[in-house]
Amino acid sequence: MEHTMSPQDDVRAAVLEHPAVKGAAVRVDDAGPRPRTVCYVVPNESGPRSFDLDQVQGVNPHETQYLYDEIFVQRSYMRGGVTLREDAVVFDVGANIGMFSLFVLENCPSATLYAFEPLAPVYRLLERNAASAGDRVHVFRHGLADREADVSFAFYPGNSWMSGLRDYSDPQAEADVMKTYLLNERSKGMAKARDELIDHFDEYAPALFRTTEEPARLRRLSEVIDENGVERIDLLKVDVQRAELDVLHGLEERHWPLVQQIAMEVHDSTGSETEGRLTEVVSLLEKHGFTTWAIQDELLTGTDRHTLTAIRPEYAGDPRPVIADHLRNGGAARQEAELLDWLRGRLPGHLLPDAVVMVDSLPL
Repeated sequence: MEHTMSPQDDVRAAVLEHPAVKGAAVRVDDAGPRPRTVCYVVPNESGPRSFDLDQVQGVNPHETQYLYDEIFVQRSYMRGGVTLREDAVVFDVGANIGMFSLFVLENCPSATLYAFEPLAPVYRLLERNAASAGDRVHVFRHGLADREADVSFAFYPGNSWMSGLRDYSDPQAEADVMKTYLLNERSKGMAKARDELIDHFDEYAPALFRTTEEPARLRRLSEVIDENGVERIDLLKVDVQRAELDVLHGLEERHWPLVQQIAMEVHDSTGSETEGRLTEVVSLLEKHGFTTWAIQDELLTGTDRHTLTAIRPEYAGDPRPVIADHLRNGGAARQEAELLDWLRGRLPGHLLPDAVVMVDSLPL
């Protein structure tokens, strides 16, 4: 029987003919408003040096890798039309070790970052990682909320990125989310190396979510804006473990027009205090002039985690050039453009991918 190549196979075969290409995979990306064909390319060793994860200081290797995959590979905070423009001002709320801040600077070197991490053990790592990026990241050892207060945080040394305000903490719920994520990975054939962890997860969970209490400081977003003379926020990223509404309520009406884009994690769990949260946040943002877009990652199906993007329609008219978006890596933009031009000379128009994206490794 004759074997027929798929359109994706044709694209992959063509791009692999380029001498600077080591590997390639072609996927249909449905993260945006319409499906797009994306050709992911691993360059040869002689190509430009990519982001060096080994230089990032993290709490635990497994969570550092997870954060890298979520932020750099999946580009999860760049979905729904989020862009990074030249000289972007970005607030990283719930920064943890600063992976998102590093991502922004890797893709948009002219950006200015304001990164917030209230937990002292994690803040020390954020400070070191930010220092490696020069003076473009301003770090703050406090969280953001709807009030100024000294509070207690539930800190999970085994999974620091899931730590949060003590009043909202739920170690069992966090363990359930992780277990569901791993089971979803397995169901898609993606978690063979984690079989032992999955099979014995209930035994490991108490250690992974051992809880200590850490003092922390909370402040209001509007106070930070005033004290630092911030004139615009191109992107407000929020990932604060059930405290996302508190962050938004800390923004006074006079400051809402400064915020152009928001990318945030929203918790919405039936039968809990967060039930209906996604609808509530969407309503608040649309009231303030944003167009919203919500998605739940397929690996988080069955959990309370949702990604919400909000963008002001008029932001599309900002005259500054777009340096990066969900599909384009600013640091590799020239190489991607050259490969796309090269493919135009070798493929019919209907087979051309919508974008070429440089990555460190395959599979994605």
